[in-house]
Amino acid sequence: MLSVYETDTAPLCDADLFERLLREVKPSRRKKIEKLRRKRDKRLSLAAGLLLKKALADHGIDYDEVIITVDENGKPSIPGSGLHFNLSHSDEKVLCAVSDRPVGCDVEKIEEIDIKIAKRFFTEEEYKIIAVSDDSQTEFYRIWTMKESFSKAIGLGLKLPLDSFTFENGRVLQDAAPETYYVKVSVTDDGYCRAVCSEYAEPCVITEYRIE
Repeated sequence: MLSVYETDTAPLCDADLFERLLREVKPSRRKKIEKLRRKRDKRLSLAAGLLLKKALADHGIDYDEVIITVDENGKPSIPGSGLHFNLSHSDEKVLCAVSDRPVGCDVEKIEEIDIKIAKRFFTEEEYKIIAVSDDSQTEFYRIWTMKESFSKAIGLGLKLPLDSFTFENGRVLQDAAPETYYVKVSVTDDGYCRAVCSEYAEPCVITEYRIE
């Protein structure tokens, strides 16, 4: 089982709506939001809480009642639930993936970037693909989000060198985990790249969640 949800934080620019929904999230999330300084960060954090609440509710779990733990690599979990989840956000977009197996996701706003970063962190072949692409910026983010989603799925995060694995037809070629992982990547019409990594090879459907 793999379910993916996405939302946009734009509605939270409405101050009244923001304050109303802020009162609806659990105290721990509320405190985290209130400590943030930038309004965009506050919107993203609130949207992440609301999206996770929706995703868990769809799978029979009450977000307000569970305890979420985070391991030494920053991977969150809900002990005893049998459910895995992952969150990612960028600019004004939030992505959430839930599964009965380890899962990772990443979303990034496609912006101007020096693709030489890929030469430093990606494999040589991946850098060549980016360098000759007609849209090198999008290609960079396509590979970047795929790599981020895998490293988050296996719980290693930044500890996993990004050039230690690559991809073939959506399958992750790697030695970091005994399981076989697959990545689904897509580019949105409003300029975001998103990727979801799990042990499921089938295409995933992304459910749009409107904050209101």
